[in-house]
Amino acid sequence: MYSFSSFRLLAIAASSFILWSCTKEKVSTPVSQQSAITSNADDALQPEENIVETVVPGTYIITNDIDDAVDHTADYADYTFQFNADGTLIATKDGVQYSGKWKTNDAETKMALVIKGTPELLKISGTSDKVWTISRLTDHSIILKRKGPDKVVFKLQ
Repeated sequence: MYSFSSFRLLAIAASSFILWSCTKEKVSTPVSQQSAITSNADDALQPEENIVETVVPGTYIITNDIDDAVDHTADYADYTFQFNADGTLIATKDGVQYSGKWKTNDAETKMALVIKGTPELLKISGTSDKVWTISRLTDHSIILKRKGPDKVVFKLQ
C-alpha cells in the first residue's frame, strides 16, 4: 500500500512534468510565407480532374508561381507552354517561341524543365540541383514543387 508521502511525491512529479512541458510561445507562419501557403486553391483536385501517371501533352498556362515565398504568377500572364509527348517544350510569349525540353524520372516523381530565352523562363528552368518534385499530375494540370514554398502550377488550356 502506498503511503501518503509517496502519493504526494508522485503528484508533485506529475504536475511538474506537465507544467514544464507546456510552452506559452506563440508559433505563427512568417508573413513572407503566408501568401505561398494560402494560395493552395490550385492544390485542390477539381471535380473534372483525374489523376494521371504521365504528363498530358497540350498547351498550358501558369496559374501559380511562387519563388522564395514571393508570388510571380503575373510574370507569366503572356506565356503559353506546349508540353509535347516527345519531351519538347515550347514557350510562347507575344508570338515569340522559345524551345526547351522536359523530362520526368522513371517513377514520375521528379521533373526537369530546361528552357532559356527570358528571365522568367530561367526561373522555372532547372539544373541538376533544381529539379522539380511532381506534387500532382492530372489530366488538366501539372503541379511542381521545390524545397521551401517554391511552386509552379501549369493548367491545360
